[in-house]
Amino acid sequence: MLSNLAFFSFIGYNLFYQHNIGGIYLPPLTLLLKPASGLCNMRCKYCFYTDEMHCRTDALRGIMPLRIVEKIIRDAALSADGYINFIFQGGEPTLAGINFFKETVRLQKELIPPHIKVFNSIQTNGLLIDEEWAEFLSENNFLAGVSLDGTAHIHDAFRLDANGHGTFSQAMAAAQLLKRFGVETNILCVITEQAAQCGAELYRSLTDAGFEWLQFIPCISPFEGTHHSFELTPQRYLDFLLSVFACYEKDRLSGKHVSVRFFDDILRRLSGSPVATCGMNGRCAVSYTFEADGSVYPCDFYAVDEYLLGNILHSSLDRLARSAAAEKFLCESLTLPHECRSCEFFSLCRGGCRRDRDNAHQLGKNRWCSVYRQFFSAILS
Repeated sequence: MLSNLAFFSFIGYNLFYQHNIGGIYLPPLTLLLKPASGLCNMRCKYCFYTDEMHCRTDALRGIMPLRIVEKIIRDAALSADGYINFIFQGGEPTLAGINFFKETVRLQKELIPPHIKVFNSIQTNGLLIDEEWAEFLSENNFLAGVSLDGTAHIHDAFRLDANGHGTFSQAMAAAQLLKRFGVETNILCVITEQAAQCGAELYRSLTDAGFEWLQFIPCISPFEGTHHSFELTPQRYLDFLLSVFACYEKDRLSGKHVSVRFFDDILRRLSGSPVATCGMNGRCAVSYTFEADGSVYPCDFYAVDEYLLGNILHSSLDRLARSAAAEKFLCESLTLPHECRSCEFFSLCRGGCRRDRDNAHQLGKNRWCSVYRQFFSAILS
């Protein structure tokens, strides 16, 4: 690896202009909608949202009625300052049906003034993506994230359909179909203990398949209950980051464009630019997460009863953001161990994602602290 920040100086200047599904800069108003609640046609072994639903009084909320979509859009149009980013996740959002999305786009065009720019993105497992979906997403400028864990043997070990069968071939076919229709496509890859052992292989399998926008997300530990053998350990995660960064560095220096959001954000942080990964901002914001019944939570990782802000049918975005539950969430998020403040790499990680600091709802040191310290030390030496 290059020393004295030479690599970062070489490629860091152009990141301001790049754009992917996560976005380099999130528009001022970002809304995450779960049109099919936690309903899913897959049974991923590591699904964090299944765990969250088990921490709620009412787990599944069905399909989102269009009257709720309309209320969200009307409120967004009143609250936005230039941009609105609509993100559709699940569960599996395509289970709401393509007509749901067609009507949503119609309502956006009808209710949002033309001076406000609208961005739409969808995160999908790909099982229902066909040419009709691909054409719709392309014509309406959706950004599409496809959940694809790199290689068939890793993906099929954890990402199973309802019958217990692997889904790699369907997910890969969906991602390639979206690319063929000109849909800007991002790959989201969950890093388990097993996946972390073959980081370079995962990276190369995705880039060789023609994907340029990649996100590698560490497997999230459950709020409560049984822990599993696929949960990522610090040493494996460090090995993964180092091996993937070596591939990323080689490609970027050779002129091949590849975006890995975490690495890109390090470059942005070093250049003084805003980052895309909210966990690197040092504090949480209210990231409106709408369940199918209109319930609103401050974050997709905290869609549990304790942090329910209210319901959009009975309130407004502004009132929800100023609610007691929102204040509680934000105040808690400011808590950091003293050792973070004195860490030489604090300016890069800012303590990391709150969920990675959450131990039975007691915020402490990030569980990847030792990983990040060693990783930053290695790439910046």
